[in-house]
Amino acid sequence: MQKIIRVSEARAADRRAVKQGIPSVELMQRAAEGIYHACTWRGKIGVVCGAGNNAGDGYALAMLLWQNGHDAAIVVLTEKLSEDGSYFYEKAQRAGVPVLRYAPGVLAGYDMLVDCILGTGFSGTLQGVFRQAVEEMNKIGAYVVSADIPSGLHAENGLCELCVKADQTVVIAALKTGEVLNQAKDVMGRISIADIGIAPDSSISLIAEEDCKAILKKRAGACHKGNFGTVAVMGGCRFYPGAIKLSARGVTAFAGAALRSGCGIARLCVPQSILPAFLPEVTEVTLYPMPDQEGFLSFAPEALDEALAGTTAACVGMGWGRGPDHARIISYLLSRYQGTLIVDADGLNALADGALSVLDQKTCRVVITPHPGEFARLIQKEIKDVLQNPMELAKQFALQHDVTVLLKGPATVVTDGRETYVSNRGCPGMATAGSGDVLSGILGGLFGYSQESLPLTAAVGAYINGAAGEAAQQQINEISMVSSDTVGQIAPVVSRLMQREPTHCSK
Repeated sequence: MQKIIRVSEARAADRRAVKQGIPSVELMQRAAEGIYHACTWRGKIGVVCGAGNNAGDGYALAMLLWQNGHDAAIVVLTEKLSEDGSYFYEKAQRAGVPVLRYAPGVLAGYDMLVDCILGTGFSGTLQGVFRQAVEEMNKIGAYVVSADIPSGLHAENGLCELCVKADQTVVIAALKTGEVLNQAKDVMGRISIADIGIAPDSSISLIAEEDCKAILKKRAGACHKGNFGTVAVMGGCRFYPGAIKLSARGVTAFAGAALRSGCGIARLCVPQSILPAFLPEVTEVTLYPMPDQEGFLSFAPEALDEALAGTTAACVGMGWGRGPDHARIISYLLSRYQGTLIVDADGLNALADGALSVLDQKTCRVVITPHPGEFARLIQKEIKDVLQNPMELAKQFALQHDVTVLLKGPATVVTDGRETYVSNRGCPGMATAGSGDVLSGILGGLFGYSQESLPLTAAVGAYINGAAGEAAQQQINEISMVSSDTVGQIAPVVSRLMQREPTHCSK
């Protein structure tokens, strides 16, 4: 798996390399060479340099470009140079590389611009000449390559007020957390990674296609539905019947997200009074009507026991609404259930409303799937606090309560406090009602049979969901897409991830 590192881990790796005998200027030279070989250079090239070692990478790169016959020039924003930066600035000048001082309009006419303004140590908002240069780079239409990180993007959390919008970012050594979180997807462009011969330590991994094969294993010919688990999907109310239908069934006559993700049986547990809404649609999914009061599930221990009997996983909370008994239901399940319990949507509200104290006395494995607003309510913080520090807050909550947290966002963070994974799959078309419910169905399907760790399985589920959403957006468009379109793409995505012919087994 590809590692994702914190800024502190990147700096520690640099220090180790220097201590082991690699001069810091050699690391800068390697970074410049990595950027040079990662790009296709053309036309007139301006290397825009700010301060610090990011600027030093730019001076070394400009010299490489010049020595290899490219029409390149350095555009400087400040006289401040780091020690290593000064070394390469002087070398570039001796090599004859043209050096210009930035002024508004000086970047016009360049076919390519290299962003070496600010590095991973930047935080706050861009000011003065740095702001002017970034605004101009974003407007003039040149192809922009960012060295290590788009200038202005926070390297820890991926937030920015203004930053370079790169066409390509050449990341040095390893992705930083801020290069996958929050706004990063909108500004990083195409990502390349330059190997400079150091190996940063990290406990965070980026999920990729090959990692899904640990979950999506070949099945024996002598198999049956009981081998792959029974999953209960409990939710729905008189206000939101569609959410639970999306998690449990899919598009018209097709099986739903849980079954398409591989479980043997999916059991739909819904309030008795809204049962007629599901009868015309249900084919492969089995139905279990639940006692309700005015369209909301009622607390009925015997019915809850029967609904979840024999299940290996249960998804709870999708389309539930804010029913008066929901906190009691969640508390009961936490204290009695023996499988894997996935708590989503209004199930998370029920946790926050009074069931959170039961979480520490649970009898089941628990996965919670909040978006930042839901997570902020759970941990009693503001949404901005979650966005500024999503990974650490998720890890802290997971360790404190011994659960797996799947924190949704442009990139999904999955952690139990020890293992941490990130899935950066997904698209704007998934910003529509029901997308989280489809994810819960996928997770339920995988947890029905997966023997791998909860965080890894959940991360694979997030990857499948995001990849299916991307495929749906390609077929439709990001404006017209609805969440059931994602369900329709689960099977093709699973086929691609497995990369083999389906195995036929007994009924």
